[in-house]
Amino acid sequence: MKTLKLLTSLLVGIPTLVDAQAFGVQMGATASNYHARLAGSKNDPTFVEITVPQPNSEFESYLAITTPQTGICKVIGVGRTHKNDDYGIDLRSKYSDLKSTLNERYGKSDDIDFLRSGALWKEPREFVWSLYKHERVLVSYWTPNAGSLLRPPIRALSLEAKSVDPSLGSYLSLSYEFENFPQCQAIMAKAENDSL
Repeated sequence: MKTLKLLTSLLVGIPTLVDAQAFGVQMGATASNYHARLAGSKNDPTFVEITVPQPNSEFESYLAITTPQTGICKVIGVGRTHKNDDYGIDLRSKYSDLKSTLNERYGKSDDIDFLRSGALWKEPREFVWSLYKHERVLVSYWTPNAGSLLRPPIRALSLEAKSVDPSLGSYLSLSYEFENFPQCQAIMAKAENDSL
């Protein structure tokens, strides 16, 4: 009996595999559980900034998509800015490290590393500019169609290199879609259509 109590108390302190996914955010949870703050306009309460239980040092902020009917249906980690990295060396290195970690956990991914034909920003030193101008895509997707080993409640993941201003640098974005995401999308689409 004493051994069972000790084992139970030890197991309570160990996060489950489900808890360890999506920065520790639970599908369907109320955003206020994660100290939510509006991230978009006041007219769009579905897009909020949250504080996650299990942050990762590569990401400096976290966003959630939520509706009153579904709770949280998607979590997005917004990466720290990689400055003075015109060639994208630091960014690509971190992308590769994260992709490798995610491949170990979720299996195979569909990877796209693509520079558009006729791109103006194609030189090695213009890596970040090509991301900014949407001439380059560097993204990995983990989905059932890719043969990924996703566990509920995760429906899909994506890791993407981005830039909003090349003079500031580039960053990574990591998104987790939960199984309730299609329902979330339908609710948001109906609200958008109802506004017409």
